[in-house]
Amino acid sequence: MSAEYNLIVTENCNLRCSYCYMKHPNIKLKIEDIPEIYKSILFLSKLYNKNDDYKNIVFFGGEPLLNWEFIKEFHNYAKFDKTMRFLIISNGLMLDEEKIQYIKTNNIGFSFSFDGIWNDENRPLASGESSFNEYIKKKEVLKKLVNTSKVMVSPRNIKTMTENFEFFINEYGFMNPDFSIVRDDIWTDEDVEEFKIQLKRLSSKYKEYLKNGIVCSIGFFNLYFLDIIFNTLYGKRDFGCFAGFNGVALYPNKVFYPCGRFATSGKYPLYDIDNKTLYKENIKLFQDHNIINPKKYCNKDCDIYNVCNGGCLYSQFIVNGEERETKPIENVCKILKIIYNEVINITEEMKDDKTFKNVVRTLLTRRSG
Repeated sequence: MSAEYNLIVTENCNLRCSYCYMKHPNIKLKIEDIPEIYKSILFLSKLYNKNDDYKNIVFFGGEPLLNWEFIKEFHNYAKFDKTMRFLIISNGLMLDEEKIQYIKTNNIGFSFSFDGIWNDENRPLASGESSFNEYIKKKEVLKKLVNTSKVMVSPRNIKTMTENFEFFINEYGFMNPDFSIVRDDIWTDEDVEEFKIQLKRLSSKYKEYLKNGIVCSIGFFNLYFLDIIFNTLYGKRDFGCFAGFNGVALYPNKVFYPCGRFATSGKYPLYDIDNKTLYKENIKLFQDHNIINPKKYCNKDCDIYNVCNGGCLYSQFIVNGEERETKPIENVCKILKIIYNEVINITEEMKDDKTFKNVVRTLLTRRSG
């Protein structure tokens, strides 16, 4: 088993992404607090009775590289703990040779986010100027560390999903761009219909590449294909996301929350390091299967009930006075159905294709490992 401990090392950022929930105050975790933060992670691990085989320590933000010295110092302090694995989630623009060398030498994971041809619209610089040109100039530096990126898909850019996929393959050399939808309540009925049309276009381009022997994949296929396989074999898991159940997030005020979204909103604190305050009612709430388990809150008559793990818990969590419930977002559910059905169609059509079988074999090997 593993649990995720997100350290929001700063909420500040050099970008202003349109879909980001961070408010960007210039606050950060401090180096002198590292011993106490480390002890608090161990305390929470015991409290949750996780007895983690692995603790995934995720340096998050904002843009975590804005607090690079904290990342280095925390890693140096905790790296002796063999139960801890380290990951940085970053937009990559502040990478340089020194950081790349440190990350590689110490086997620290690095998750890179870049929206390709949508970057100026989705992710301008904090100054409001173009970020796309900065990524083009930084391409060779970035490729020393990364070979794919997280790509967020929102209603404003679904008509060019196929063109963006081609950009990543042909212009950036990323053969596995990780397309992922924004799972908030922002999708209209018209957006859902357009998404269905455009996913067909994207699927056709993907199959064309495979039939031409080009080994590539796309996040929409990868994640949902694995969900279908593993949830069918082993059963649907008993949590939708990691928030508050298999994971927590530490905000720069040294308070743990269920995840980064809860943290930046200040909702449902779990543990205050400075005051040694444990919010037992909130901890209990996020252990409640009626709140966190899609087996409980999803509609059992849904076509994809047995394979889908639901959406973002923060987006789905409803609070009305004393009433608390998790309610899936209708149009996000519709989009998930579209994706799962398209994955089934792709698999059926391409099951005898040699390149496709190599892609599937790689996905299954990585997941099993």
